[in-house]
Amino acid sequence: MSDNRLFFVAKFPFRLYGKKRGDRRTGSQTLGNAGEALFFAFFFLLGMASLGWLLVRWVVPEWRVMHSFVPTSCRVVGKLLESEVGGQFLPQVSEEAFRYRPRIHIQYVVEGQAHETATYDIDGESFPTREEAQRILDGFVDGREYPCWYDPADPDSAVLVRGFTWWLWIVSLVPVSFLIIGGAGLIWALFQWGKSAEHRSVAVTRVSALNLLQANS
Repeated sequence: MSDNRLFFVAKFPFRLYGKKRGDRRTGSQTLGNAGEALFFAFFFLLGMASLGWLLVRWVVPEWRVMHSFVPTSCRVVGKLLESEVGGQFLPQVSEEAFRYRPRIHIQYVVEGQAHETATYDIDGESFPTREEAQRILDGFVDGREYPCWYDPADPDSAVLVRGFTWWLWIVSLVPVSFLIIGGAGLIWALFQWGKSAEHRSVAVTRVSALNLLQANS
């Protein structure tokens, strides 16, 4: 065997193709299993990352407001309508802004200590029109007191409204489906790793027969 041949065998411990069947060769079983596993692993990781982002960005903060924040009363001392331009929030000065956020300055007392913050909800929700945000501001009158909730771990953090965002349950179905499809496919790919096509066919036949027997019993 030549030196080149020895080098090739040493560098590639597995064949890039499978057995010869007739006039053609089948693809490498190892590479095929690896590609299938990577395909499903991508969907599984995508679903995990997306679901994690939803939890950190919305679900956990809203859950904390509902279960951990402490109720108190606050006094409105000012109001501001902010506009979002190019991903940055600026005081409302330009009609070119395309999203608007209400900011309400409140004062409240926690264990004898005065606190002041600009807030509305925990998500920092913005609105597509100025009118929507303005209606929220109009619902609060300077100098009046309103119920609010503050974070006992960070008393400078407070909200005037609380609740769960209903559309999160619909959006979460997307990453959950990625997790299910990717996880199930990855388990199947790993289970079939290194097995021949004939062995796969026998396994599928056995599973089908078992399901048929269970259905008839």
